[in-house]
Amino acid sequence: MENASKALLMASGILIAVLTIGFLVYMFTNSTSFFRTSDDVKNIEQIVAFNKEYEAYNRKLLRGTDVISIMNKASNNNIIYQDEPQRKIIITFELVESLGYGKDEDNNVIKNSDILKVGKTYSQEDQNWINLKKNNEAFTDFKRRVFNCMQTQYDTETGRISKMTFKEQKIDYTEGL
Repeated sequence: MENASKALLMASGILIAVLTIGFLVYMFTNSTSFFRTSDDVKNIEQIVAFNKEYEAYNRKLLRGTDVISIMNKASNNNIIYQDEPQRKIIITFELVESLGYGKDEDNNVIKNSDILKVGKTYSQEDQNWINLKKNNEAFTDFKRRVFNCMQTQYDTETGRISKMTFKEQKIDYTEGL
């Protein structure tokens, strides 16, 4: 009888130890998932804040200065995150009317067709866009144009904005805005 009571004590001790270990493992796995969830919440908040900066331009009737601003913002973003391709943003635009004549650095008159072609899509990384910024008259004309945001694309993995497309809106000034 004495051996049976010792065996029961040993079995109950082992049962309590197994339950304690199981409880500790359960608490550990739940705490790591809690920390993982809080990291996910921070990442989502960062993505939402990032997208808000660009979604402000997702509207109709933007001036060329707004398009220039978002293109500069995207260029800076791409420089900062050049080692992270999932954070790259492409901003494209299309003109529907020729820009005015301008002069190059040597004061030679150049036509818009030498810089940007009507109906072709350009991004902030195109050499033609860089050349346009050097041409004061044509760049000033671009700033005055009116654009519409035609498309906003999001990266399917990160949820971040990856591309925005703008198209010039032809305005008939004889009838007013």
